[in-house]
Amino acid sequence: MILITGASGNVGSEVLKQAAAAGLKIRATFQSPVKASKAPTGVEAVIMDYEENIEASGLPYTFLRPNGFMQNFVNYSEDTIRTQNAFYGCQGEGAVSLIDLRDVATAAVKVLAATGHEGKSYALTGPEALNNRQVAEKLSRVAGRKISYVDLPPADLKKGMLSAGVPEWFADALLDLQRLYREGGASLVTNDFERLSGRKPISFDQFARDYATAFQSEAKAAG
Repeated sequence: MILITGASGNVGSEVLKQAAAAGLKIRATFQSPVKASKAPTGVEAVIMDYEENIEASGLPYTFLRPNGFMQNFVNYSEDTIRTQNAFYGCQGEGAVSLIDLRDVATAAVKVLAATGHEGKSYALTGPEALNNRQVAEKLSRVAGRKISYVDLPPADLKKGMLSAGVPEWFADALLDLQRLYREGGASLVTNDFERLSGRKPISFDQFARDYATAFQSEAKAAG
């Protein structure tokens, strides 16, 4: 029996889907019955809110440490890309070795389905480090129109987030993440995913093509 925690999150839900498709015997934890009701058929759902220290538990563990997700451009920037042909941040020219969350799920299933990974940690990244200007160029090619990255002073970005209803604690957390990116703290490219999966990670160009409909202009989407 394999336990998947955080099974309703972006990564957890993809891991759960791929693990179920692979025929693995899965128990998945959710924080509410509503979220548990969406589990794939054949998956045992458990309601659990867990605050335990995994390393101190004595259980075998493997840590997967993925870098920023490509899908965050859909989750956080889709609306402004559609309506303003732009997305916003304060990471300057800082590059990030973004990874597709589908690859994170693939790595997790590889670890779950085999032995030999106990006590190990894997830093999962995409195949290249990109700054937001480069991301904007790639999105522009897929969308068929110019999409721009607008770099703001951190105080202005926070003001915009707060006016949009983002809780201050979350806005501050995002600013800390942007600072890490700005300072180059997430630019390292590793081969951990390829070692686990036996293939290259999904490129940002492929991600952009796969999610092209998310970046359509508002007018085109309405039509």
